[in-house]
Amino acid sequence: MNTHLHILEAFTKLYEASHNETVQKQMAALADLMITKIVNDSYHFGLFYTREWVCCSHDVSFGHDIEGSWLLDEAADQITNKALADKIRALTLKMAQTTARYGVDKDGATFNEFRDGHLLDSDRIWWVQAESMIGYFNAYQKCHDDKFLSLSEGCFNIIKSQLKDDINGEWFWKVDRYGNPYTDCPKVEPWKCPYHNGRACLEMFKRIDSLQSAK
Repeated sequence: MNTHLHILEAFTKLYEASHNETVQKQMAALADLMITKIVNDSYHFGLFYTREWVCCSHDVSFGHDIEGSWLLDEAADQITNKALADKIRALTLKMAQTTARYGVDKDGATFNEFRDGHLLDSDRIWWVQAESMIGYFNAYQKCHDDKFLSLSEGCFNIIKSQLKDDINGEWFWKVDRYGNPYTDCPKVEPWKCPYHNGRACLEMFKRIDSLQSAK
């Protein structure tokens, strides 16, 4: 799932820059594959599949679900097949609604993962909160439900009050449910870099500015 999601992201940006028809074709085909094979009937991504597209994982990754909801919408904005684009947008709103219903802690943080209906951990992961902030705001832009705006603000508050390191800079990899950072986790390494949080801040600037300009 994750590989397909980020290849789709790359195709989307490449088409936005180039308007190459081969890229358009592959982007649309990959988006269609994701919504027909990778998103399940419960509006979650399956995480791992066999070659025959049989899901072999029972985990739910709320961070990937809400991240995928806005990245798929970004692709839909570039897809020229209107029927496919509309189908994507309808599905991704249901994905965001599902994460909002089942994946949010009482203080606004988005949970990391569930397995068979049980919470695997209650830690706040840096990328999960960053992607949730964008994903909920994206859903708000689509349906104008204030619930999503509040959820986006809730993730921002978790980021600002718990994940951002005010002393040494950058964001902690993760904190526990009470906001205590795991100081043994690196700030930057192959799986932890400014990609998610840097992109999140740029996306939020762009989206907020777009809303303000429309008023």
